[in-house]
Amino acid sequence: MLQDYVADFPPGYLEACEKYPSDDDFPEPGSVTEIWDQLAYWRDYEEGFPDVPFDRDGPGFKKDLEDGAQANEEFKARILKAVLEPDLVFLENLLRAVHLDSRPQLEMHGIRAAMEAFEQLFVRRGLKSKDDWPTKQEVRHRAEEILQKAGRVVPGERQWPRILKKAGLSELPSAPWGGTPATVYYLRIETPKRRLYKIGITTRSIAVRFSPNSAKIKILKTWQFAKGSRGDGFEQNVLRDNAHDLYRGKPILPDGNDELFTRDVLGLDDAG
Repeated sequence: MLQDYVADFPPGYLEACEKYPSDDDFPEPGSVTEIWDQLAYWRDYEEGFPDVPFDRDGPGFKKDLEDGAQANEEFKARILKAVLEPDLVFLENLLRAVHLDSRPQLEMHGIRAAMEAFEQLFVRRGLKSKDDWPTKQEVRHRAEEILQKAGRVVPGERQWPRILKKAGLSELPSAPWGGTPATVYYLRIETPKRRLYKIGITTRSIAVRFSPNSAKIKILKTWQFAKGSRGDGFEQNVLRDNAHDLYRGKPILPDGNDELFTRDVLGLDDAG
């Protein structure tokens, strides 16, 4: 998808995509999956590619045999180099691959989760400008959700700067709050088909934040925070505690659709 998408990507992000691919067809070099693929190809070569359907007497098949022989020699050289250096990580992955009966899936980890989070928040929303980059906090929050769904351990606080750097996302902006005063708001939003609720945080007035959509929005409650970082923590707690009630449909607002609920989770709507 990214190879055809023209946009302002953070420096190093596309390079990280090549190093940590999310596609099973292009596993990370030296990973258990990539080594397993090489071993499987080697076995197929030794057996004469029994599952190949085309003419075995034609020039195409002979060329495949020649390419296969070269690929296997290169793989053997990689193994020998790993033994001599020694490259213990490669050798450990080789042993793991040898004992697997089926191809392993790509491992989800913090770096790959951060890259997937950026793709969801930027590319899949059709955004292209640097001005529309998500913040580091937004990427981290989404990456943590991805890791939790994958059943993986969520990295600790100190690990995220290194993860974002390796993912090519270290130049994303930080949240505009921090020590800046901010307002957390809770809204009711009327749509043609249903009523939704939204929590969010802003350093601007809510009227400016949602113009020209204010006609279908009612402010149910606001909280003022002298330090926006505390307001951000409050908002994230509400989102996390009510994740099962998050709206999953088509976009309702220009942005912030990830913070919509299908019911009044805070119980503040008298009309509900």
